[in-house]
Amino acid sequence: MKVPSVRIPLLYRGKAAEPPGIVAVARVDRKTKNITKRLNPGEIAIIDHSDLDRVSAEELIRRKVAAVVNVSVSITGRYPNLGPKLLIDAGIPVVDGVGQDVLVRVTDGAVVRLDEETLYLADTVVAKGTPLTEELVQAAMT
Repeated sequence: MKVPSVRIPLLYRGKAAEPPGIVAVARVDRKTKNITKRLNPGEIAIIDHSDLDRVSAEELIRRKVAAVVNVSVSITGRYPNLGPKLLIDAGIPVVDGVGQDVLVRVTDGAVVRLDEETLYLADTVVAKGTPLTEELVQAAMT
């Protein structure tokens, strides 16, 4: 007796679509000068730095960060500061004014995802801010 063959359809097991944005290790510190000592290329720097200065921005660029998330605003208008413009010119996304909670909600070394103005920890939104553009930086500097 011949056994009939049964065809079982193959399921496509392709790679799931990657979520949008930058997925990277977060380095968290209130002081930019402290965080730059621990940053590795491709990481996201979460800082608290009003009026982000040129020296700090140059160090973040030198460390080859993937993005900068700032608890404060990078340009308050108190005095001209070149940091945000240098970061934008270097192609490094900067998200401003995400609020103090992110410093508690994200631990140093956690893997986060930054998608435009939103910072995620796993699938949970932990912070939202304002992505800086050349136009926003120019307006804030005037």
